[in-house]
Amino acid sequence: MRVRGYLMGVALTLVTALFAGTYDDYVLLTAVDNTDSQSFDNNNKGSWKKGGVAETQGPHAGERYYTNGKTLCTTNMTASASNHPIDLVFQGDELALSGRLWVILKRGSTDSERDDWATLTIPSLTGLPGGNFYSAGPSPARVAGTLTVESTVSDANPFMFFNNASAVSRIVVAFDMIGEQDACFVVSNKVSEATRAAFVFTGDAHAYTGTIRAVSPWTGLVLAAPGGFSTPGTLALVEGAPLTVVAGSTATIGTLDCMGSTVTLATDAGVTAPTRLVVTSRIVNHGMPIKIAMPRTFDFSIAEKIPLVTLAAGAQGVLSAADFALVPGYTCTHPQLSRPEDLADLDNLLNLAVETAADGSQTLFVSHRAVVVLKTSEGDPSASAFLSENADHWDPAGAPVPEKEYYVSTYDGSSRAIHMPNQNHVFAGASLTIGARGTFYVKTSKTFHIDPWRMVPREQGSKIVSQLQVWDSPTFTGRLQIPDMGAAHAVQFVGWNGHNMKIQSVLEGGGDLILSCNATASSNPRITFSLTGDNSAYAGKIRLWHADYTKSDYLDDLDTYSAKLVVASGTGLGGPRAEFAADALSLEQHALLQVTNSAVFNEPTRGWQIVDCGRIEIPANKTVAVNQTITYAGEFRKLGAGRLVLGGCARFTQESSEEPVAGVNRLTIAEGSLTPASTTACDGLAIAFAAGTKLVLDASATGDLRQYGLYNVKWSAPFAVEGGMLPVEFALPADFNGNQCHEFGICTVNAAAAEALTPSQFAVAAPSGMRAKVEKVVRAGVNPVVTFRCSLSPRGLSIFIH
Repeated sequence: MRVRGYLMGVALTLVTALFAGTYDDYVLLTAVDNTDSQSFDNNNKGSWKKGGVAETQGPHAGERYYTNGKTLCTTNMTASASNHPIDLVFQGDELALSGRLWVILKRGSTDSERDDWATLTIPSLTGLPGGNFYSAGPSPARVAGTLTVESTVSDANPFMFFNNASAVSRIVVAFDMIGEQDACFVVSNKVSEATRAAFVFTGDAHAYTGTIRAVSPWTGLVLAAPGGFSTPGTLALVEGAPLTVVAGSTATIGTLDCMGSTVTLATDAGVTAPTRLVVTSRIVNHGMPIKIAMPRTFDFSIAEKIPLVTLAAGAQGVLSAADFALVPGYTCTHPQLSRPEDLADLDNLLNLAVETAADGSQTLFVSHRAVVVLKTSEGDPSASAFLSENADHWDPAGAPVPEKEYYVSTYDGSSRAIHMPNQNHVFAGASLTIGARGTFYVKTSKTFHIDPWRMVPREQGSKIVSQLQVWDSPTFTGRLQIPDMGAAHAVQFVGWNGHNMKIQSVLEGGGDLILSCNATASSNPRITFSLTGDNSAYAGKIRLWHADYTKSDYLDDLDTYSAKLVVASGTGLGGPRAEFAADALSLEQHALLQVTNSAVFNEPTRGWQIVDCGRIEIPANKTVAVNQTITYAGEFRKLGAGRLVLGGCARFTQESSEEPVAGVNRLTIAEGSLTPASTTACDGLAIAFAAGTKLVLDASATGDLRQYGLYNVKWSAPFAVEGGMLPVEFALPADFNGNQCHEFGICTVNAAAAEALTPSQFAVAAPSGMRAKVEKVVRAGVNPVVTFRCSLSPRGLSIFIH
């Protein structure tokens, strides 16, 4: 191999002089008249010169030619359909380019004719600094021969391949490449993604140690050498420039220098061998993940684990799955599926992982879950797809095995079901994913352990259908993953009349969860869901409602509810979100939230929303604090003998404004007691206290809360008290001093509302050994408010006036 170095900025005359000493047997090409071009044919043979003397013939064997900075044009090849193909062969022994070789190829007048390849063969081409191979024709070009690159990227003008494409115009680089210097490839016109031009490498590059550079973001490189492209050199891709390895081949390169580009490992129909990229030296990604594009149609029959990229033993660096990302948006095929879109959420099936072989090489694999297509139970409710004796309900048939991850889909657009076995069961597979149309059908009270199980949110909602007898109560344990698929997508759990579903599984992910009662108003419209795990890693929203709800007299009854959700702690409803959501919990259409233990809900990103009617039930001797923002678009009913502590802020409909809306912002204390924990928690609410309920004030409160008590100045009629008398108690801290005098605000209202209230309407239960006195205090201001204040003093205290 010849290696010649050229300094940056060397004058063309110096290059000529070097030619004179080194290329004394080369023929210098000069301009033809004023066209600054040369043609390969003999019509311009007088413009070929040797030693300044015109040649009498065009290029021919036995001579070596160089361009000396000039432009050399091929004959403008135009062909008709009758004389395809036309190929052009440079007849000289060698062509050294320090100028431009302008290839103009036009195969015909029709689109189909222009799509034909036109081939240019140059037996030996040497790329010198400033040399350009420039394809400007509307037809794709194939260039062949041997290419020796003798320029470097540090040269003022490195050797360049240009594709002046305006549509799909590919150049097949069939050269056998040698040398150790850089060759730059450029698609000089910006083309769209759909019509991306490319350089297709089909030649031998195993002796080329230089760098093949894609230097524009719309320049594609395709490695398509028969038997697999191989070079010890470097492929350097500017950000955005794509690299493709053709189907079923392995491309081996020394170094991959890639700035967030996409590497496509194609797999055509009928190709069973995996498409791979092997790097023998190192991978440089500049801190930008390399995107791996699998074929748009992924054939699951090929393998469950497919090698993608290998870093050879002894290479530099460590291969990491975090340095790669799969390009989303695929469909797939499966032998038993009638339509590719049956697995529309294939993105969620693929996983990247790196494995290290015994020889030290590292390989990035893509793996996928075992695709299970559910057969219909044909009306048999006892069919149990999980059991080995019912393995034929899995398609492909066979009971789940531990090392496989299973994904459930269906034959067609209908919703097929997994029928749970009528026994306690541990799912044997590594994981179970319920896809777009997969369904659990449960008619048993047994416990099912699946770790993890994964529900894929879809626009219409994946479903767990719980159709149980009234005494049945299925329980799920393990981990339940609900990925975030966007606001329009959710997972739906549906229950029927009078039944229960216990989710002891730990929730993970950011997808939304809909808990729905699917009963009709004419029957017992109640379903109970239990979320008893620590769900602090769950960032999605929860919506509890009656799916088929219509405002009937039955559901309007104050003692009925539709869907019931049971939690035991503040983390039962989820943990922190990336951003605030006013409806992180939505209680709608008579839904009931039952909190079984004392709990605090204070995650600031998880707002509550009340629509139509939402309820909370707190058992006796338990205290539940809700310190989040609550948006009222209906009535919030407090049930149970326990205490509800409201902190945070009250907001209202009309895009969550801070101003109440007449008739819809209601808080009803039907049982138990209410404690205000902030001056904003109840402001603007129409509050109704039923008989037997009470207002409990925190005797350890300080600041405005101690001064004002229940603060509600935005509403003209803030209280409706059954019987006309509001019982008031004090929650005493352990260090409460009953031997001192204390003052507490019971409630503060606007001046108009205060006209309907008197101090005698507040029945204060004084702490033991103390007496209470309630008085009305008018506070001055532009918008005057009135506080009903309670003074507590020891019963033995005497006051003498002298």
